[in-house]
Amino acid sequence: MKTFNIFCFFMATFMFGFIYYVSSLQFPPPPTGVSLSGKAMIYHLSVFFLLMMFFHLSLFNNGFKQRKSIFYLSMSIILVYAVLDELHQFFVPGRYSSSIDVLIDFIGILFASFTYSILEEKKLNL
Repeated sequence: MKTFNIFCFFMATFMFGFIYYVSSLQFPPPPTGVSLSGKAMIYHLSVFFLLMMFFHLSLFNNGFKQRKSIFYLSMSIILVYAVLDELHQFFVPGRYSSSIDVLIDFIGILFASFTYSILEEKKLNL
């Protein structure tokens, strides 16, 4: 179990860094009138889903007893990170901030939380 904790912590840290790195890259501007492409939507959903899952797993497998408060705290931390990520993009030349991106990030966070809850419930029922 200890090795799994270390792995989840490493992956959560990697995901934080990866998201920051990608936010620092300059991409060609999207066509006029297009705010979010399918690729960008999949990226936002998947990276924040993975970040949330690894963050949850690294916290919950560390022996924290107050699961519900840690659950909401971790959701809040990742959501704040999503907002800060968009703020960071505002200052990157050729990039723009979008509240739609934060909304899609939040959907990825909720989906990860929902998935984790289902997996945890199934584990407890075995």
